[in-house]
Amino acid sequence: MIFSVGLMAIAEDLAGRIPNDEAYVAERNASWLAIGRAFLKLDDFGSAFEALNLLTDYYAQVELRIAAAQWSGHHPESDAARDLLRDTVDHIESWEELISRRDLADLVKPICLVLGTEAVHAMSWRLRDPFTAGNVLVTLTGLLTDLGIRHETLRSAEELAKRVRSGNRDYALRWVVSAYESGGFEEDARRVRALMSQDLDLMNDFEAKLLRDAERVLKPLVPPDPDTPRLRLRRFLEYGYNDLRVFFLTECSEAGGLDDQEAEQLVNDEVFHRIAPPRPPSIYSDPSHFDLDSLTRSLFGRPICQRASDRSLIDGNGSLTIADLGSFINTLRDLFQGFGEIAPRFSPEQVDQGVWYLFGEPFWLVSQLVSGQIPSEQVIAITHAMYYPFRDYYLPMAELYSGTAFFMWWDNFSSGCKDPVLNATAIDVLRRILVLPHKACRDAALHGLNHLFPDPRASAIIETYLDNNRESMSKDEIVWAKLCKAGEAQ
Repeated sequence: MIFSVGLMAIAEDLAGRIPNDEAYVAERNASWLAIGRAFLKLDDFGSAFEALNLLTDYYAQVELRIAAAQWSGHHPESDAARDLLRDTVDHIESWEELISRRDLADLVKPICLVLGTEAVHAMSWRLRDPFTAGNVLVTLTGLLTDLGIRHETLRSAEELAKRVRSGNRDYALRWVVSAYESGGFEEDARRVRALMSQDLDLMNDFEAKLLRDAERVLKPLVPPDPDTPRLRLRRFLEYGYNDLRVFFLTECSEAGGLDDQEAEQLVNDEVFHRIAPPRPPSIYSDPSHFDLDSLTRSLFGRPICQRASDRSLIDGNGSLTIADLGSFINTLRDLFQGFGEIAPRFSPEQVDQGVWYLFGEPFWLVSQLVSGQIPSEQVIAITHAMYYPFRDYYLPMAELYSGTAFFMWWDNFSSGCKDPVLNATAIDVLRRILVLPHKACRDAALHGLNHLFPDPRASAIIETYLDNNRESMSKDEIVWAKLCKAGEAQ
């Protein structure tokens, strides 16, 4: 068995050997963040603080500060933790945009326990967002025993909620109403309810329904197979990312150690300790200034996710913002035009995964094309460029390609997008794909034309295709083509 102290020593050694250059920034920060969190779980604040000083990314610093703040609430005797918590409160405005509203509210209890209620008030005064500041005060009232002080604090929270912009004001006021009701201040609760533009009970019922629906959709139909440290380690080694190996070590350390002979052997093997090439940037990184090689590596240079729970570890977290959409579209057009030379450098599975990134989460490419943010000539150019991945890659690879991205490529190119320029160009490209000499290409084109129903141009292309090929088609192929013509194919 490798005990926690041994695992942490290996983790620190591995993190310390990750090269100190730009390509490895994300891995270094992820590694030291995981190490810092693990040391907090092991009640070693000094080592966690050393990890904090090695973080260069603001988001990582904030995450470890929040974890340290929560730790301080359970260890109010720690002078070092108190000092870090005081520094966080005194400079909260520097971190505010990086901390979620929920996390800020969760800081209230440890701040109150370690620094006192005055520090919570001081933090609320420094916060620029009145919604967040009000939430902080509402959370504080749950810790106050004096009814008079609780009521006074809620009045301050109410005033802050009134300053919230109209789109969020009802949600900010709802926190205040709930706190008034919990404190027994029914008259105040009724008064604040009257300030809301929406009925509070209807808001609550609607959101409860949304949550129930989301839980039903997200609940897996079949529970995932049990995971084990050994299986997790093998996957992480195959993914080839330095920070995932550090994450595995810290995770096992928090669990009390690693007690699996095969996994222990893997950890002690030279391969485990070897520094791997840098991972691609998060798929949520702004691609505006990516050159062709960087965009290619970001989309296709990722390992295939072997387990759904690993997805965020491979892709990263966040939401995608494209600062310069026109520049990104131009680079993506170059990628499509060179697809026949670029894509074969990667496995078919990686290519399939990368195309799905583009047309689904996080890029939603078709939505970008119809957003009105790029000129029509760029929309036309990149849509025409979508012919080349089919001709130069999918056509020669079709026999070996088992993914779904090419077949589903045109699903979102529907007449429902109300963009005549995009539709006309897509129809022209699909007409060209439909004559490529492989059934997989033709099926993809028919499926795309199906999604352009009821555009008569799409139906006419399929009718012509049937007239020219009916004799060489099977009965099932004819039936499916007719379904596509009617827009009824799945």
